[in-house]
Amino acid sequence: MDLKLDIEGDLAFEGGDFVLIDGHEAVGQDLSTCLKSCRGDWILDENVGIPFYEFIFVKNPNRLIVNAIITEAIESRPGVDSVIKIIYDFDGATRTLSLAELRVRMDDGEILEYKDLVLDI
Repeated sequence: MDLKLDIEGDLAFEGGDFVLIDGHEAVGQDLSTCLKSCRGDWILDENVGIPFYEFIFVKNPNRLIVNAIITEAIESRPGVDSVIKIIYDFDGATRTLSLAELRVRMDDGEILEYKDLVLDI
């Protein structure tokens, strides 16, 4: 079980209580949080996160490297076995990663599909 985050990334409350999530909703939230994390931002472990400024938000980023970085980040999450399909775009000026389609195979064999996710970094 995880604590649910609202659209702004703050803890969600209902009736004055924390909201708990599990299953695929928790996996989706975890993937979103992972893909928004910039390497070096977390004071306790500066190796956590995606190296956006080193490889993605640069002039003429290498799409093969970017694909490998994003795929590795997703596949490192608990419950995720592999990335089946990913279609994305990024905008360095607005620091936005847009996932047009993401399909992942879970450890239990189930396929999760996400469409039109926009992640402001």
